Formats: sequence, C-alpha cells, structure tokens
Amino acid sequence: MYLPLPLRQIDALRSLFDALPLRGGSVTIPHKISVMAHLDAFSGEARGIGAANTILNDGGRLLGHNTDAGGAIGPILAAVRKKHGSNLDGMRTLVIGYGGAARAIAWGLRREGAEVVMTGRNEATARRVAEEVGCRSVPADAAYGDYRLLVNATPVSDALPIPQLTITSRMVVFDAVYTVPETELLRRAKSAGAAVVPGIEMFLAQASAQAKLFTGIDLPPDDLRGFMP
Repeated sequence: MYLPLPLRQIDALRSLFDALPLRGGSVTIPHKISVMAHLDAFSGEARGIGAANTILNDGGRLLGHNTDAGGAIGPILAAVRKKHGSNLDGMRTLVIGYGGAARAIAWGLRREGAEVVMTGRNEATARRVAEEVGCRSVPADAAYGDYRLLVNATPVSDALPIPQLTITSRMVVFDAVYTVPETELLRRAKSAGAAVVPGIEMFLAQASAQAKLFTGIDLPPDDLRGFMP
C-alpha cells in the first residue's frame, strides 16, 4: 500500500518509522536534502548527489537512495539520441535550479559526460551546489550560450524559470515539473522547434525504480502511466 504521509518537520521522520510498519517511503520537496541528516546510510547516488528521494527501512536502519538522477537521464538521453543522433558526452547543458532535483539531474548528466552549467536566481547558492556536484555555474543574467540541452529543475511552470532564456530549434528542453500538462517553458520550446521532454517522463521512470527498491518487482514506467490522473 502506498499512502501520502505529510511530514511538516523532517525531525519527526524517525518517530514516523518507529510508529508505523513502513517498508520505505518517498521523499518530496522540500525534504530531499535535509532528510540526509536523519538517515543511517546512503546509496552511492544519494551520497554523490547530496539528496535522497527514497528511504528503505532495513530493520530500523533507514537507508537513503536517489532515483531522480536515473529517472531523468533515461528520457533525456532518448530525446537527445532522437534529436541529435548522439549521446550526452560533451553536450553543453544548462540546468536551472539548485534544489534536490537539480542536484540529481546535474550529477546524472555529468556522470554521462555532459558539460553541465548550473544557474538560478540566487547566484551564491547556485555556485555552491554546482561545486558540490562537480559542475560550474553562471549568474542567471548571464545564462546564455550555445546550449544543446536545457533543463528546468525549478517549480516554475507558468513563466520561464529565468526571463532571458533563449530557446532554439537545436535544443532538447526538459522540464522537471509534472503537475501541469504543459509548462510555459515547454510551450515556448515547441514553438521554437526544440525537442521537448515533459516532467511526467522523469516522474514515471523514478517511480518505477522506487517500486523496484520497495518490492523487488519490475514495474515499467508505461505500466504506471495509467495510474496518473
């Protein structure tokens, strides 16, 4: 059984697992980074990213995993191969945001060989996060250039995540937002002739990986699509 359990204070995490017979749990905004301090051990991905979106309860030991990176890379790589006939190695990429999802996506893209630049409204935070995941950063007002891959990892859906974005037909544009059918960024990207990847593809792929961790059962992303509203 998979149920929502709102947790206002992450400090209550341990008490929640002590009180209920939970096999594990999914972690969402805004707790993906802060939850790390309350876990007993981490997967290599969670440790490298500095964030966890999945918890497994191993006899009272809480183990942190991160399925966001793999969940994003699969759909992005498929779109890049279709658009450019190539992999991600050396691809100039701009990642907008510096939260848990941005960390995971930037880390995953860098692992695939992409040349990743991070940016965001808070220049100091973007710089710090970029350094932590092994990327470089640029100020938001200087986030222009010949990027082939553009990633929005902020919650902004009704406007461009940074106003001065230039979108061209040579780009693949991925938006991690999955709570609306189409974001303003993806609408503009389509109009410009770019290839687009909606956030629902990442959501389904990471959920499939979570299901495997929780149950040991392979549940392909397309099998989960029918459960979406």
